[in-house]
Amino acid sequence: IAFAFSIPVSKALISLFSVLIILSWLFEGNFSSKFKIIKQDKFSLIFLFLILFSIFSLLWSPNISYAIHFISIKYWEFLIIPVMLTSFNTKYIKYVLNAFLLSILISEIVSYGIFFEVWTYNNVLPTDPSPFMNHTDYSTFLSFALIIILTKLATVTDLKWRFFYILYFITGLSNLFINGGRTGQVTFLFTVIVMAIFYFKLSWKYITTLFLTLATILILAYNISPNFNKRANDLRVGMTNMYIKHDYSGSLATRFALWQVGTAIFLDNPIIGTGIGGETLKIKEYSNSLEFYHLEKFTDYHNTFIQYAVQLGLIGLIIPIIVFYILFTLKFQNKQYKSLSVAFSTIYLLHAMGGFSFHILDSLVFLCTFGAFFNAISYQDSIIKQS
Repeated sequence: IAFAFSIPVSKALISLFSVLIILSWLFEGNFSSKFKIIKQDKFSLIFLFLILFSIFSLLWSPNISYAIHFISIKYWEFLIIPVMLTSFNTKYIKYVLNAFLLSILISEIVSYGIFFEVWTYNNVLPTDPSPFMNHTDYSTFLSFALIIILTKLATVTDLKWRFFYILYFITGLSNLFINGGRTGQVTFLFTVIVMAIFYFKLSWKYITTLFLTLATILILAYNISPNFNKRANDLRVGMTNMYIKHDYSGSLATRFALWQVGTAIFLDNPIIGTGIGGETLKIKEYSNSLEFYHLEKFTDYHNTFIQYAVQLGLIGLIIPIIVFYILFTLKFQNKQYKSLSVAFSTIYLLHAMGGFSFHILDSLVFLCTFGAFFNAISYQDSIIKQS
């Protein structure tokens, strides 16, 4: 619960509660039973394999000290996944979700204070009021929080709580569009559409109403929010410059350039990749040859699939594909948990395709918390079904 609360607000608390979770798991004992469960869990095994294969890739890493630091500093967080699987008690499900919503609410209040210049925080500007992390991650977390609120509105009967969640949804949605993170805006809108069409199987009447509602939200956001207006115009100008002038300096255009560079590197190193550390060195080499000179400062390809394909070759490409396949195919007895799991998986997939992912702290713990959370619930449901 404390770990879920810490994700949006504090990197220090994330580290603290990560350690405490793992230590408490060790003190809990009963390892023979736990290892039997872990050996049968695909989600835990794929991340344990990622750790082991990354260690094995030290054999061809061009910078072993960097690679060791990369693996040791980042990947130990993946241990939370088998810990959650074997020790999470499902009676705490609602408390985990509520803790995350409370933390997002605190972030939202601080964000509004910065936006309206009521206070300042860590030199965060009103034009991009993401208080505790970069705007890409904050907007992604906020989009998932909005989905959680929608599921609560579908089930809560108490009028006071319904009013609270409606108010929270309105303020959260507004905060999403005054924020500089377009990733969260896209993930929220796309996830709502996907859930409506494929999961809830709404009639065409309701789907049409939904599209009109979302279109209205975008129009209002464009005309009311100066931040959203500017980011939308920047995107339009950037894409126009990319296609007409071959200018890849815009935000999304830079991602396209990084994906082209990464794809070229992977195709030249398809079997074992460049090794950890090699992916950063190759950006400079290939960006110059492809005339993307402004990419030299980048160390990340802004796409999980390309990042791991470059780093670890074909196996690196397959690993995230398996991760998302497992997430999307988790089975639940409770329809609400299934819908939340699908929503999280959709949001994280879109996030992984255009932003940061497994090896970036905020994204990493987002996956380790809620990926592990839904995986543990699914496992407990399978135990109940078998009994």
